[in-house]
Amino acid sequence: MSKEKDSLSENKDIKDLVSILKEEKREVPLKDLVSLINYVEKMETKLASLTNELNDVKDKIAPKKDNPIKSAVNATINAIENSIDKVKEGLNNIKNDIIEGAKQAVDSCKQKGVSALNNALDFLNVKESLQDVQKVLNVADSSLKSAVSKLDKLEQKAQKPSLIKNLEEKKERVASNDKALAPNKTKAQEATL
Repeated sequence: MSKEKDSLSENKDIKDLVSILKEEKREVPLKDLVSLINYVEKMETKLASLTNELNDVKDKIAPKKDNPIKSAVNATINAIENSIDKVKEGLNNIKNDIIEGAKQAVDSCKQKGVSALNNALDFLNVKESLQDVQKVLNVADSSLKSAVSKLDKLEQKAQKPSLIKNLEEKKERVASNDKALAPNKTKAQEATL
């Protein structure tokens, strides 16, 4: 599905309703409809961003060794995925309600005239549904930030042993270089005597 095809602002019924509202100079419902469409599309953008971030976290955590932090991050990822699914479902329901409401409003105007707009715009009252979806989206967002923080701790923990190992390897190389140089110094010292 393309974003343009799924976009409320590109939907034929929405465009028809916007056109009618403009022609009839119904500025308040027009403003409400445009605000609603913009809000839903911003939520879709935030959801897409959250999904991308989650996929990045999943890619980062996959190669890590199993440990309690990785298990906690994976549990958080699963919870976030469930939240994202709920948000997607909620947004799709809201979009369908808006599209269906716009279609009914346009059909009512065609059948009964412009006066039918007075009752036909009731679908614009989806504020409560949007607030519920926004809450779930915010929880998913903060859960993802928590998962990223846990992943950072996991990476820091994984890097510490390698830092110690690197220091030990350098110490061994320096010691072996010192041993290799020590006989040369002795021979050079003997040559000068």
